[in-house]
Amino acid sequence: MAFLLHYLIFYIGPFLSWLIVTCLLLLPMRMGRWRLAAASALVAAMLARGFWFQLLGGNMYYPSIPAFVCNALGWGYSMALILSVFALLPPYRWWRVRGGAFILSAAALAGWGSYESLRVPEVNRYEVSVPGLPASFDGMKIVQVSDLHCSPSLRRSYIQGVVDRVNACKADLVCVTGDIVDGSPEERMDDLKPLADLKARWGVLGCSGNHEFYSGYERWLPHFLQLGVRMLDNAHVVITNGADRVAVGGVLDRASIGRGRWTGPDVAQAFEGAPACLRILLSHRPIDLAENSLHGVRLQLSGHTHGAAVAWLANALVASMNEGHVSGFYHEHGITLYVTPGAGQWAGLPLRLGVRSEIAELTLRAARDGLQNGRKGNAQ
Repeated sequence: MAFLLHYLIFYIGPFLSWLIVTCLLLLPMRMGRWRLAAASALVAAMLARGFWFQLLGGNMYYPSIPAFVCNALGWGYSMALILSVFALLPPYRWWRVRGGAFILSAAALAGWGSYESLRVPEVNRYEVSVPGLPASFDGMKIVQVSDLHCSPSLRRSYIQGVVDRVNACKADLVCVTGDIVDGSPEERMDDLKPLADLKARWGVLGCSGNHEFYSGYERWLPHFLQLGVRMLDNAHVVITNGADRVAVGGVLDRASIGRGRWTGPDVAQAFEGAPACLRILLSHRPIDLAENSLHGVRLQLSGHTHGAAVAWLANALVASMNEGHVSGFYHEHGITLYVTPGAGQWAGLPLRLGVRSEIAELTLRAARDGLQNGRKGNAQ
């Protein structure tokens, strides 16, 4: 699946988008042979952002280039994708006649989507009904931050903004659910330093995402520890409040399989030796609920999907790769799952349209009649 997704993102998708724009939008504009060739070549260049990343510095997954270059490449890629969608929409004749107008519209939408992907996210507040929650933990506040994707696009000022908003929540526990960074420690450590300022009563816990393994997770581990983020690699911690206990576990991402000593997610190992108490799981991908429930997990916090990034357009594809889960609350197999759309956005596709980034503040409540999971409100 990962192999196919790689080719879909970097080769098949861009080629199909170029073909659609060239055949359905540019050809009917009757601009002349050389102008058509130039316009088609420009669209191809806009869609080849993986090639530009490798040529200018870094690799397909994370570039090592100046922020303005990274953002410009992302804007061009997003614009070309939007144009390919425009070219497919009926009535075809009307879209073709208005080709110039829709080029401008695609540019504007790509600009707005890029802005939405790069801004510091708001705090969205939720109440979560958790069966079996001990009385002393009623009102426990977990702040979940996922998919920061620290990169040339999202640098120190952005990380500092996220940290400031998280700290304003006065959390009992901060959970960082993967895809923290894109790049090596030498490239990104200075940008991540504000994470060391995160504050919570019971500390900061994290789990790995797929991008950690693209960025050299083994090398990042001591740096995460230095920043105060305790990574739960198929492991757990027990939080004690008076006589009550809650176990919080984390699993490795599937991208770890076959990479050095890493063995992939193992929820049984994660909770090995844990006491009989409420179990909360941090899992970057919103999957494996049936298996996780067999090991006593009752609340799972995940990210990875970015809420499909473009509302409605990519939902079916994202859902198909994540057991039907895209964004929000799900109740399956005795587990309450919350999938956050994430705080940041991967530099390879800096686009959010209709799916805003967030910092999720989750207040846990003992299950009782009339209490349902849902949004309480938001705060800047």
